[in-house]
Amino acid sequence: MKAFVLDRYAKQGALRHAELPAPDLRDDEVLVAVHAAGVNLLDAKIRSGEFKLILPYAMPLVLGHDLAGVVVRVGPRVQQFQPGDEVYARADDFRIGTFAELIAVKESSLALKPRGLTMEQAASIPLVGLTAWQALVEKAQLKQGQKVFIQAGSGGVGTFAIQLAKHLGATVATTASAGNAALVHSLGADVVIDYKTQDFEEVLRDYDVVLHSQDGKALAKSLRVLKPGGRLISISGPPDPEFGQAIRAPGFVRLVMRLLSAGTRRRAKARGVGYSFLFMRAHGAQLQEITRLVEAGAIRPVIDKVFPFSATNDALAYVEAGRAKGKVVIRWCEPAGRRTSFFTRRQSPPNLPSVPPVPLEIFMKIENAVVLITGANRGIGLAFARELLARGARKVYAGARDPATLTPQPGVQALRLDVNNPADVAAAAAAAPDVTLVINNAGIAQPGGFMDADSEEVARRIFDTNFFAVLRVSKAFAPILAANGGGALLNVLSVVSWVNGGELAAYSASKSAAWSLTNALRHELAAQKTQVLGLHMAYVDTDLTRGFDVPKSSPEQIVQRALDGLAAGADEVLADELTQHVKLSMTATRPSYLPQPA
Repeated sequence: MKAFVLDRYAKQGALRHAELPAPDLRDDEVLVAVHAAGVNLLDAKIRSGEFKLILPYAMPLVLGHDLAGVVVRVGPRVQQFQPGDEVYARADDFRIGTFAELIAVKESSLALKPRGLTMEQAASIPLVGLTAWQALVEKAQLKQGQKVFIQAGSGGVGTFAIQLAKHLGATVATTASAGNAALVHSLGADVVIDYKTQDFEEVLRDYDVVLHSQDGKALAKSLRVLKPGGRLISISGPPDPEFGQAIRAPGFVRLVMRLLSAGTRRRAKARGVGYSFLFMRAHGAQLQEITRLVEAGAIRPVIDKVFPFSATNDALAYVEAGRAKGKVVIRWCEPAGRRTSFFTRRQSPPNLPSVPPVPLEIFMKIENAVVLITGANRGIGLAFARELLARGARKVYAGARDPATLTPQPGVQALRLDVNNPADVAAAAAAAPDVTLVINNAGIAQPGGFMDADSEEVARRIFDTNFFAVLRVSKAFAPILAANGGGALLNVLSVVSWVNGGELAAYSASKSAAWSLTNALRHELAAQKTQVLGLHMAYVDTDLTRGFDVPKSSPEQIVQRALDGLAAGADEVLADELTQHVKLSMTATRPSYLPQPA
């Protein structure tokens, strides 16, 4: 199997790409094919030798703690999992190694992957999710109405811990830069302190819990913002005697821990507050609880960047630089048949040799992006504008036939844009020469079948907006995207790209045509390094579905999944379970697009 290997401790040393035998499988373990792996600061610290007293690993060592993938084989004592299951985990200490094709994971540390998450999203969760859970639920026993201070809110642990604390009913304060304030507010932070211009000790008083992740100076200040009886839980040290006992450290190591934490424990006791150190551990049952929260929509993963497996060293360097907002993930370029739940990727079909190859590694970075959105005045378009700004987009051009219908937002520039008017499209391209991402969202629908008397007129009108306008905008902005480094094009499509039951006949046909257009543009724009993504969804709670009494996704859910897919280099995002089911059924004996037996 392919893997990235650490041969010796070295600060900022490169991991070696190697071919290794598959790991041995113990009776209580599950062999998992890794589809994606989270990258953590812990990996960099182990590489540099900072944890060799606590975790004395033998070399060579495969790093990596987080994973999401598919079960390949199970040990004879395993009962909960079987081959083919999609799973995720934080690998146990001394059994780590997710920067590889395969890993053996203890059954007790594994959980089924949350439904609706991609492999990349799932791989971003285990270490930070379990850290937040063990700090806030297990150690702090955080309760509704309490106040918690979570340091570094835009980081991997911070973005998860904020959401968990809000779910538990707490008031949340955090630190972040001004540029990340919108992100942490969107996750639920009530108080955001700009660490570059403010001192949190001067703002916060009488907090019940502090989740500490910074340096010793911040630790001393954090003790002073707690009320009597409060608790400080540190994930950055110093380790305390209780931790040394829990990991059964040798006597001299426990003595070192006692000495290192003596001053902090003494100051905490003097103020009547508690101090404890947390080094999170693998725990499948707690992951299952986290899964329930994710599937219920209480918590969403936040991903900054996805790297290909070949760039594992680059991913580690990016994390170590401390610039990440949320999590960093590495993924495998998946061969045919190896799929994530929401995203699909490029492959070269053996029965279509005439289809030209497309570069695989095209990723759109949303931070500092300049975005044009058509139909931005409501529904999915409005949700795109808000989420893009929350994720750090520099500017959003919001296009609408009537700019007066647009919701004013900081960072949004209104554009008069009737996508059916070539003059408007040309004027928009001239007014927005800095665009790096185009979202073709504008669309119309009208109920009716092809046998209706006015079906030809209706079809022409719908195709004008849903197909020809998408083509018109794409052609106008393709040169701009090329001039700005390639960028990306996101076309909002539909599950009815593949199913047409006659109720929305012209709309379905137009979306089928737009899907085909999207596939063609992906090939035609590959040479200029433009990522092209098709977003498919079923029922969304917008004006279009107002009369349908069916379960619906929110525009915000759809947009979050679309942008996660864009950042992951996806070709398509299948944004809900119904859409996934329909797409998968295309190869069934009786696919969904055919009339089904009563």
